[in-house]
Amino acid sequence: MVKYMKWIYKLMILNIVTIVTSIPVVTLGASLAAMFQILGSEEDAIVKPFFTAYVKHLKKSLPLTVGFLVMTTGAVMMRASIWGLLLLVELSAVYLASIQIMTRNHLGIKELVKNGFIMGNHLMGHHLVGLLFAYGILKFGVHVPAIGVFMGISLWGYGYDKLFKSGYFRTLGQLRRLNHENV
Repeated sequence: MVKYMKWIYKLMILNIVTIVTSIPVVTLGASLAAMFQILGSEEDAIVKPFFTAYVKHLKKSLPLTVGFLVMTTGAVMMRASIWGLLLLVELSAVYLASIQIMTRNHLGIKELVKNGFIMGNHLMGHHLVGLLFAYGILKFGVHVPAIGVFMGISLWGYGYDKLFKSGYFRTLGQLRRLNHENV
């Protein structure tokens, strides 16, 4: 019971700091990267490690987030078409994969986007499940506002992180085998 209460407490605190640090929208990438990093750790401390990770990822995430926001604005303007919706799904898959990869590797922006594109497309099924999970949390949060307000983003992040990790390591192994066979 204590373990679950600690987990809920962690999600609540993480949700609040993620929302607060995402208020300047261009810092969304650093906030998500810090959230994913804390969700992947076993330590009890939350706020100090979050801000350490946030500062660490801020510089690299800014160009990713600005690019994502610019392209998303274009896709939203195409909202009347199926192509606009498909572009939004593709952009969010590549962006979130790039942010996840950033928390695990020390790559340059170009490599992050390239690997995010490969991983985002390879794990598109995982991404769609993550989007449905986010939609479910939003719908549930309307009926139970405490869940949406106090745990919505971090609960989605927890589920999305688990989904991504399950496919990430499998895909990484497949890519390594493929590269080894082509040498």
